[in-house]
Amino acid sequence: MFFQSGCDNTLDVNADWKEVAVVYGLLNPTDQINYIRINKAYLNPDGNALSIAKISDSLYFDSLDVKVVEFRNSIETRVYQLDLVNGNTIGLPKDSGLFANDVNYLYKLDAVVKESDLQTTYNYKVVIVNRFSGKVVNAYTDIIGRAELLSPIKFTTQKLNIPSEPGRSLLVKYREGRFAKMYDASIRLYYDEIDAIDTNKKTSTYTEWTVFTGKETITLRGYEENAVVIPSVLFYDNLLNKIPIKPGVKRRATSFAIYLIGGGEQIYTYIQVNKPSIGIVQKKPEYTNIEPGLGIFSSKYINRYENIKIDEQTLDYLVVSEKMKPLNFIY
Repeated sequence: MFFQSGCDNTLDVNADWKEVAVVYGLLNPTDQINYIRINKAYLNPDGNALSIAKISDSLYFDSLDVKVVEFRNSIETRVYQLDLVNGNTIGLPKDSGLFANDVNYLYKLDAVVKESDLQTTYNYKVVIVNRFSGKVVNAYTDIIGRAELLSPIKFTTQKLNIPSEPGRSLLVKYREGRFAKMYDASIRLYYDEIDAIDTNKKTSTYTEWTVFTGKETITLRGYEENAVVIPSVLFYDNLLNKIPIKPGVKRRATSFAIYLIGGGEQIYTYIQVNKPSIGIVQKKPEYTNIEPGLGIFSSKYINRYENIKIDEQTLDYLVVSEKMKPLNFIY
């Protein structure tokens, strides 16, 4: 009886095929054009998943209808039809790696996204319809409003001074934008590289210092003042670490730029969930606001402060100090 009642212990790990959309989009009011990436998840029980990843047809749906719906104070105002484009042909090439990069299909929103402010709330909803299966996928996000940088620029002179003395700090102070959940900040130093022998040979470039990342906002309402204080010597250390020493090349600093980038609540949560685990439990919960599907649809706001003059004290330190001498800055 034991042998006759034996059971089949074979486990079929491949369930019936299920259509799953993977969507990534961050709408930015300061961009003239926004893009949304839509891929499909796949599983092939008869093949190697890494090999299949090299086949573009495995990554993209054959026919999608993609729209973005605009809401102003919860009232629908506009519907935008998104166009399918190949990022590889418009200056948005796909990086090489595990997945195929012979094409980079994106859905283009050729309209300026409207920012929220104290009186007006703008929300956007992406609606994706598979023309073959009829399946509908959607996601919704609030749009971040403009922040206001309060420091460290001397707005009376439009100059930036980064103290070089030991123990000094740089204060980055800003008024938060509506619906922002976090902020990153960075400072760029633009400079020219000049051939010491032939001064007509000149290349313009820049280096970037990440001042802080993932600074949580005080509220989602916006208009609260927030600040970060960081040792200013880190700016000069960053220059020495990132700018290569080039004998025969002199450098002339030309300007600063500050970027304050706000992120929405959904992208903040997505980043927090996917941070490296330091505990015993390594399995992470899965966060997505794509219904039904995977990925993230949120908003960001890039506040750009460019063509900022370099304060005389900062310029003197770049040129004269022993610490910065290896980089060959000149007036």
